[in-house]
Amino acid sequence: MKDKLETLFDYMKNLCESELDRIISFVMGIVSTNGQSKEIPNCPYCDNPHVIKYGHRKEKQRFLCHDCRKTFMHSTNTLLANSHSNQSIWADFIRDTFHGETLDASAKKYGFSHQTAFNMRHKVLSALQDLLENNPVLLSGVTEFDETFVLDCYKGGSVPPRSRP
Repeated sequence: MKDKLETLFDYMKNLCESELDRIISFVMGIVSTNGQSKEIPNCPYCDNPHVIKYGHRKEKQRFLCHDCRKTFMHSTNTLLANSHSNQSIWADFIRDTFHGETLDASAKKYGFSHQTAFNMRHKVLSALQDLLENNPVLLSGVTEFDETFVLDCYKGGSVPPRSRP
């Protein structure tokens, strides 16, 4: 997975700002929803449309699913879940991640701790990994592959150690 993410970041470093903005808005659209939306969403747990408004928590609308009886908010199962940062900070943080900023530089820039920056980056990378797993890349036209030599490592395996002369 680490190699895939490094390759992804290498491609993103070569993009212009408008293309990068499109990718960031695409990622934000997939992994988060607008908390100000007036429409009642389907249940994120059972995808049932039988949902009612169920009060507020910290000035955010809560909902109750009639089938599974679970409560949720617009931000449930998104990047913004359990986050004190708003969408604009998340978008800027994703941009910094794509540009290869360090965790400490991002944390200092936005005024939160190193651990918070680490958790946010982990959420972004997990969302990108889920996106790649759920929407595999289909190649078309002429494609080329190159072989890769992988050195076998027997460290810690069942191979007996070599004797020294």
